[in-house]
Amino acid sequence: MKKHIAIVVFFVFVSSLLCAGDKFFISAGAAGAWPLDSGFREYYGSVQFSPELKAGFKAGTHGDLNRKILNAFIEKPSVAFLAAGEETADCYARIWSALRQAGRPIPTNDVWIAAQAMETGSVLITFDAHFAHVSGLRIWEA
Repeated sequence: MKKHIAIVVFFVFVSSLLCAGDKFFISAGAAGAWPLDSGFREYYGSVQFSPELKAGFKAGTHGDLNRKILNAFIEKPSVAFLAAGEETADCYARIWSALRQAGRPIPTNDVWIAAQAMETGSVLITFDAHFAHVSGLRIWEA
């Protein structure tokens, strides 16, 4: 419990340093600790965001509470979940190819997340360090 409180306090402090006008693309892995009510104008997520979290809820002990928090977040007008389009596909191909050539592949879903974050000009909120290998991706590492 103390670790969770410390993480939330840290995120609130860091979020106060970020521009409220920034757009954020949130990965499912960071959603549990990022203060989803922090008041930023725009949040984006991939179509994998909700299914990934719901799958995790099935394995956890606080599924009902977590679903309630997730549903409240999803219903906010500042939250949008994006489907992949042609621009996303082009961005995906560039990222995938560059990572492959560099010998630094990342999970497929994460390539989609990086592509959509770049497409929207968003700062990616993540706990996953491998996103640092994606050239040009703006990351706030949680």
